[in-house]
Amino acid sequence: MKGLWMLDPDFGQHLRTGEVIVKSGLPVTDPFSYTMPDWKYIDHAWLSDVLVWVGYQAGGTEFLAAVYATMAIGALWLVTDKGRWGVVTAILGAAVLIGRAGVRQQVEDWLLIAVILRLLEDAVWQKWKWVVPVIFGWWVNLHSGVAMGLAILGAGVTGKILTNTLPPTSPSGPSPSISQARGFAAGEGSQAVKALFVGGLVVAAVLINPYGIRLWKEIGEVAGDRSLKTTIAEWLPWYGGVDLAFWMLAAMVGMWGWKYRRVMGWPERLIVGGTFVAGLSSLRHMPVFALTAGWGLGKVWKAFEEDVGVNDEARRRLGGFYKLMVGVAVMVFVVQGGLELWFSRSLSEASFYPQKAVAWLKGQPDMGRLFSTYDWGGYLIWKLPEYKTFVDGRMPSWKCSMFNVQCLMPGYSAFEEFLDITREGADFEPIFDKHGVEAVLWPKRDLVKTKVWINIELGKPGKKPKPLPVRLEAVGWKMVYEDGAALIFMRKGM
Repeated sequence: MKGLWMLDPDFGQHLRTGEVIVKSGLPVTDPFSYTMPDWKYIDHAWLSDVLVWVGYQAGGTEFLAAVYATMAIGALWLVTDKGRWGVVTAILGAAVLIGRAGVRQQVEDWLLIAVILRLLEDAVWQKWKWVVPVIFGWWVNLHSGVAMGLAILGAGVTGKILTNTLPPTSPSGPSPSISQARGFAAGEGSQAVKALFVGGLVVAAVLINPYGIRLWKEIGEVAGDRSLKTTIAEWLPWYGGVDLAFWMLAAMVGMWGWKYRRVMGWPERLIVGGTFVAGLSSLRHMPVFALTAGWGLGKVWKAFEEDVGVNDEARRRLGGFYKLMVGVAVMVFVVQGGLELWFSRSLSEASFYPQKAVAWLKGQPDMGRLFSTYDWGGYLIWKLPEYKTFVDGRMPSWKCSMFNVQCLMPGYSAFEEFLDITREGADFEPIFDKHGVEAVLWPKRDLVKTKVWINIELGKPGKKPKPLPVRLEAVGWKMVYEDGAALIFMRKGM
C-alpha cells in the first residue's frame, strides 16, 4: 500500500539510470547534472536500477510496489520464530519496516540480510555455506547495502569461532550442548578454516563488479560522510525520529537476551548488538536491527517457555502476559504504521511533486538551466530529462578535493552549494550566474512552511533564511507559473 501511495524521491533517478544502462551502457561521468558533469559516476545500485526499469516496463509502479512489498514481508518471515512469541517480534518488526518501506533499494538489502541470518544457523551453514559467496557476488551489484551484509556475516562467523574458543559466560542457562549449536560442531576445528575460506571467497566476490575496488572507495566515502547525519532525514541519528517499535524490540533484546545469554550466543550478541548501534547511528539502519532482533529473540523463546514449566497457574499467567505483549505490539503497529501510511500520502506524485509544473514546462520553449530543490531531483531526472539538475539524491557525498579530483573545480560540492543557498541564506545570484541558471522550480510548501520527513533541514533555530521565492522576487525575478505544489520563476529580463 505504501509503495502505491508514496513516490520515493530517488525512484525517478533509479528508473532513468536503468534505462540509460540498458540502452547505452554504464555512464562513465554524471549524465544528469549540469553542476558536476565530469564527476566519475559510480552507480552502486546499477543492477537494481536495470531491474527496476525492466519491472516498470513490465507492470508499472503497481507491479514494482507488489514486488518490493513481497521482499519486505519475505524478510520478516525468514527471521521470525514460527512459535507464538514470534508474532510479537513480527508485529513490531513490521512497524519498524513500514516506515522505511516502498520501492527502494534498501528493501532488497533487508531480504538478503534475512537470508544471511538464516544461513548462519548452524545446520543450514554446514550444508549451504558455499552459497554465501554467490549471494554476495549478486548483492554487490544490487546495492551498497552489501556492506551491512558483510558486517553481519563477519560478526556471525567471528561469533561462531568465539563460541568454540571462549569459556561459557555463565553457569546458568541451557546445557553446553545447546550452546554448542551456536558455534561449529565439537571436534571439527576444520570448520573454522572452512568458514575463513568462505570469507575469502566472499571478499573476492564483492570485487566482481563494474567498478572493482573503486566501488568500495565510494561506499566508504558515503559511510564516512558525517555531514549526512545533519542534512539528510533518513541518515539522522536515533533522536531524529520517534520509533516506538524499535525501542520495544531493543528492550526485549536487553531483557531476554541477558537472562538467556547462554542461548543467545556470540553470533547473536555480535550481530544484534552491532545492528542496534547502527540503528542508533542512523534511522535508515533501524529496520536492519528489527530483523536481527527478531532473529536473535527467536533463540530464547523456547527457553523462556521451558522456564515457566508445566504449572497450570504459571502457564495461565504466561498466557495473560503473552496477550498483553501482543496487544501492546498491535497498538504500536496501528499508531506508528498508521502515521507512516498517512505521511506517505503526502509524498504522492500529485501532492508532493511538481507534476503539473513539469507538464507546463514541457509545453514551453527551453527556459535554460533550471534550479530546483534536492527533494525533486530524482523526479525531474525521470519526468523532465530535457533539463539537467543542479542537485539530486545521488550527490550529497560528491565532494572534489586535492585527493579526489573528479571535477573541474577542486573543492566543489553542488550539494553544499545548494545548502548554502537554502539553509544558510547565501546570496544566490553569484552562484546562479556561475552556472547559468535562468529559471527556478520551487515547492510552494516552502512559503507555508510545511515539512515532511524527506525534507532537508533548512536552517537552524534563530537562523532561518527567508524562503527562496521571497528572495527571488526581491531582486526582480518574475513568477511565471503557480499551482498548488510548485512555483516557477524566470530571471529578470528573460
